[in-house]
Amino acid sequence: MGEKIGLIVSKQEAKSTPTILPSDINTVGMLLDCVRGPVEKPVLVTNLTDAEVVFGGPDKSKFGYYALKGLFENCKEYGAKVYGVRVVGTTAGTAATGDVMETAVPVVTLSAAYKNDADPGLWGNDLSVTISLNVVDYAMVVKYKGDVVEVWDGVTLSNIEGKLNNPFTGSRYIRASNVIASPATHSMDEQTVILATGTDPDAPVVGDFDFSLLDGYDVDIVSYAGPAQGGTITSALDTYLAGRGGDAIGVSCSEYTEDIDSVMLTPSTNGQTAHYLGWLNVDDGFGSSIWVLPNGHVIGAGFIRKPMSRGGWSFIAPAGYSTALRGVLKLQYPGHDPQKLELLVHGYRSNAIMNVPGAGFIIRTSCSTNTDNKWYSIHSLRLAAYLIKSFKNNCGWVEQEPNDAETRGRLRDSIIFFMNRLRDAGAFDRQATLGDNGFIVKCDEENNSAEIRNARNLVCDVLYDPVEVAETVKINLFNAKGLKITTE
Repeated sequence: MGEKIGLIVSKQEAKSTPTILPSDINTVGMLLDCVRGPVEKPVLVTNLTDAEVVFGGPDKSKFGYYALKGLFENCKEYGAKVYGVRVVGTTAGTAATGDVMETAVPVVTLSAAYKNDADPGLWGNDLSVTISLNVVDYAMVVKYKGDVVEVWDGVTLSNIEGKLNNPFTGSRYIRASNVIASPATHSMDEQTVILATGTDPDAPVVGDFDFSLLDGYDVDIVSYAGPAQGGTITSALDTYLAGRGGDAIGVSCSEYTEDIDSVMLTPSTNGQTAHYLGWLNVDDGFGSSIWVLPNGHVIGAGFIRKPMSRGGWSFIAPAGYSTALRGVLKLQYPGHDPQKLELLVHGYRSNAIMNVPGAGFIIRTSCSTNTDNKWYSIHSLRLAAYLIKSFKNNCGWVEQEPNDAETRGRLRDSIIFFMNRLRDAGAFDRQATLGDNGFIVKCDEENNSAEIRNARNLVCDVLYDPVEVAETVKINLFNAKGLKITTE
């Protein structure tokens, strides 16, 4: 029997247009040569205090601390998330250890660690653990360089591993192992255990900086802080980022021995990195100063602080007068000859950090290592990474849905809504080939033919024209004295 004759109005369940949420732009993955930390395991830190606990404090033979300090100091009003990875050389070093005794018999071994991960290095030789009896259990006071850093109550030989070695709530300084058999029948003497025999790993070289250690981590910017700089590691970084599918950009720098006439950099069509010439002189933490690579300071000031101050948008160029670097005493190259500066930026595709009167030590330029002109500006690559990640994180609902007009329309509408927000914020050139929107989204039968649908594919094409920056500003002055001007 057919439908009833006449007007029919009924209540139906509506399918809403899914919302695409913007991705974070302040998450960094950084490989570090540092004093301590789990080897080759990313650890998230969100402030300098935590970073110093995990990766150690200042050490003039390692650059990790100075990079992290520069990063957090330069965006402290907005914050940052850093997945730091300790990188070491061929010899991994050993963790400091010490035995807890019961009447001269070892009942448990304590060793330097971070939440149950071995933490090799000389740093562990500055650890001590004082054990005192609390009627039926024990208290353990952990000291580092004489300062109390942790207190553990209710400790017994039966639960010491569960307490100290928990990967989420465990100790950030020590772990327990080699607990004596039948622990419930043994006890610990009151004592102070001084850890010893820790040795430092070899210093990492270029080949030790394996950026794939960050695979699976949702980072926006990838960089490093260690003795390996220059063109070789920049090429390795570009190759890694290309393999990630373009969802992040990189920050690299020259070697200390390079100058504007000897930049060792090979731009390519795979370039995903912003490279910087010149090191920074900063407080070394021991009453003097040290020259350090600029990566951390640049990320904090240019890639986090400036865009966050403009609404948190990824298309903001990480350079200009609002990127004054904090905590810098002087620059290796405070100024450049104009012709050589043009060669540095347009030829080598490296960026300058310069002293500009009235503005301070600023990031002057923002090119990428990509030789394709449409990806010349690093903010264009960062906007692409932002779009890739935002769509990846929010469009998974389309999988296994019917490839019909309704599904395609919902996907198209959600992307248009998201792109409209970017358009209104100024991300696109609205006076170019794509018209007033600066973008086009197409997802219909025309680009989803029967052949494509039968191959179980759904296609959504997004065209956009990123707004460019004013790299060169020309103000023309004309003396109009004596000039005859006719008006109608």
